[in-house]
Amino acid sequence: MSNSYSIDVLAISPACHTAINRKVYSDMLSAGSSVVLVVPTEMRFGSKIVKADMPRDGDPEVNYLKLIGSNARINFFAGIFRVIKKYNPKYIVIDSDPASIMVLQIAIFSRIVNRANVFCISYENLPLTLFSSYTRRGFRSVIPFIYKRIILALSKKMISGMFVVNDDGYQIFKSEGVNNVCRIPLGFDSNYFKIDNESRIDTRKHLGVENKFVIGYFGRISHEKGVHILLAALSRLLEYDWILLIDEFDRYHNSYAKTIYDQIDNEGLSDRVIYSSPSHNNIGKFMNAVDVVVMPSITTPVWIEQYGRVAPEAMACGKIVIASNTGALPMLLNGHGLLFDEGNINDLTNKLTDIIVGSDRGLLFSPQEISDYAHKSLNTVKQAKSMLTFMGGI
Repeated sequence: MSNSYSIDVLAISPACHTAINRKVYSDMLSAGSSVVLVVPTEMRFGSKIVKADMPRDGDPEVNYLKLIGSNARINFFAGIFRVIKKYNPKYIVIDSDPASIMVLQIAIFSRIVNRANVFCISYENLPLTLFSSYTRRGFRSVIPFIYKRIILALSKKMISGMFVVNDDGYQIFKSEGVNNVCRIPLGFDSNYFKIDNESRIDTRKHLGVENKFVIGYFGRISHEKGVHILLAALSRLLEYDWILLIDEFDRYHNSYAKTIYDQIDNEGLSDRVIYSSPSHNNIGKFMNAVDVVVMPSITTPVWIEQYGRVAPEAMACGKIVIASNTGALPMLLNGHGLLFDEGNINDLTNKLTDIIVGSDRGLLFSPQEISDYAHKSLNTVKQAKSMLTFMGGI
């Protein structure tokens, strides 16, 4: 069997359906590695089918394949074996959990055909035990749990290693007997997320908040993101002159969105809220426009914050991030922001008060130092370097 490789890295990534998520692989190219991408031709988001973004300048070569199936545990790319044979990669990186058909089938094929080193990426941070699964979801979780355990037992013997994005995932897969586990950041693009005072001035003028203290919430309007916690804290701070900038949402999208809309109205916050609709490419401008970013995530029976991309993106823009001490958020801030006790409205209120009135209590770093930390430790360049170093060391 020949081990003369044609390319260094074949990255198989449903997430790279969106062009902005390809930046880490562009950085691998810039680092001197030959890289080819496989992405879905289209993805379903709820009732919508969205075509994949076309290649951008600087992207690796992109192969578009049909993704069969909507469940990440059982979906697969049609024609993926042909692509693997064509490019004969040294390393295959699969943006999918090891307990998935996609990882297992590619690992088996690669072991037989071209002896590529297969790596996968997992965002898991919940224990992979029957007790934990049953506690979260009850009897309906038993069959999926057995399926997951079987696939994981097979795939972990076939892969060369895996990447995780949080400390809990590292411990989970180490305890599962996966020997080669590397924690990586989900890198942000430094071209979009950085301190930009000119953009700050322009965006604040456009929003009409030039002389206001602006609190930012960026992300989904869902219960686990804890927006109701933030609003409850803000309702206690009406004596101060602040504005909340929040992602625009449809009040009828789900029951929680309606609850949040009603809470804004009932607690007298309607004239303190401005809505925005930032895209992937301009959200950095809105982050520059605010004075503090709040991430009030809470733990639910089925979810704990796996990463929280908003934190490193906001930090890269030099912003103070106030986050709940749940999931991966303390790991991301790493002392470069403020933590409050999860779900504790009083604690969040006190943290916001200190910032609004200009107290630096609890702050150890300046905006520039916060930004420098994020760019050094959490951007796509760091992610690409960590992945290439780990793969090359196996």
